[in-house]
Amino acid sequence: RVHPDDHAFVAEGAADVLAARGARLLADAALTRGGCLVESDIGVIDATLETRWRRAAASLGIDEGWTDAAPKDEE
Repeated sequence: RVHPDDHAFVAEGAADVLAARGARLLADAALTRGGCLVESDIGVIDATLETRWRRAAASLGIDEGWTDAAPKDEE
């Protein structure tokens, strides 16, 4: 699963791998652009931006969640 705006890019870049594994690539508007969620019969790989950010922050000892807000320019 990837964001719909990422779907064509990922489909083109991963076409051979997806076909070799008989996998389907699904567009999911609930995901943030740049992340993905892989689901199979043996498990789930959560590579969403939110999860990757939480793990990176936790490795630095910070309990900080992801925000998708763009920084505002200060005048």
